[in-house]
Amino acid sequence: RDGALLPRALAALEIPDQEKHKCSKGSPTCATSEGLKAHHAIEIYSLHVDCKVTSRFAHTIITSKIVNRANESREATFEVELPKTAFITNFSMSIDGKVYPGIIKEKASAQKEYDTAVSRGQSAGLVKITGRKLEQFHVSVSIAAASKVTFELTYEELLKRQLGKFELLIKVRPKQLVKHFQVSCPGEGWAGSSAVVLGCAPSEMLMPTSSLSD
Repeated sequence: RDGALLPRALAALEIPDQEKHKCSKGSPTCATSEGLKAHHAIEIYSLHVDCKVTSRFAHTIITSKIVNRANESREATFEVELPKTAFITNFSMSIDGKVYPGIIKEKASAQKEYDTAVSRGQSAGLVKITGRKLEQFHVSVSIAAASKVTFELTYEELLKRQLGKFELLIKVRPKQLVKHFQVSCPGEGWAGSSAVVLGCAPSEMLMPTSSLSD
């Protein structure tokens, strides 16, 4: 189901995949220097992932703080890969300190209102959820010139036993260097609280995993 995140909507944000700017010489889809400037105008200056585990139940909050350094509105996208068993409990957007509640609308109506907001240079978002079990959460957002936006996504998950242990997987993909980047995951009943960094490629900065005792 799709919905618009208008000035009364909620969102989380990330920069489009840098791979989209790669191309062969002479390709009609090759990004121009202006396109690259627009890409870098959107900066994620803070990204925090806070996860708390209590009695095999995980509560995760992802907070992204973004600034548009251009002199006009810019559009960016955010994709979050959620566990199949997770469910979203909150999704909020704060523009210049003011928090707006989300509104879910019919697809065509949502797209129309989103396009109108973008044409006016307003901050707006369009949420698209794909997959029958909410495996991927996608957000398209237009950020007004020189504006700061804070996006907060909250989801919960009941951990399942695997090979005698309960595993928690957090996947973070900022797709750009983030000045303030933090992952916190305290919990009760950990069989040795730990975090393992797996493959810190630019597109997947950190993927910590931990296990709970039986």
